[in-house]
Amino acid sequence: MFVENFRRKHEINNSFYYDLQVDDEGRLKYVFWADGLCRKNYSLFGGVVSFDTTYDTNKYCMVFAPFNGINRYQHSITFGVALLANEKAESFEWLFETFLKSMGGHKPIVIITN
Repeated sequence: MFVENFRRKHEINNSFYYDLQVDDEGRLKYVFWADGLCRKNYSLFGGVVSFDTTYDTNKYCMVFAPFNGINRYQHSITFGVALLANEKAESFEWLFETFLKSMGGHKPIVIITN
């Protein structure tokens, strides 16, 4: 249902971006998504990105990984969100490559993280 929901969102609005990876058993390993507003905000305010993860706070014990920033009114905005099965280097490599792909390859000037 989760993946089908993303497929429908993309069909309705092609500015909705998502990508995912599953393991050999068909279980979700990684998923990233950003809607059109997230992507537009990144194009305007994506010079500085805040990235921090939380884990074991959801039913599936997946890592929650939001990309955030601040708009011209100093309000927090979201550029994209991911769920990851773990915090291994390969997970973050996939995530950052996917994030850049979703944003047209435009790299931020600074990423602030914990």
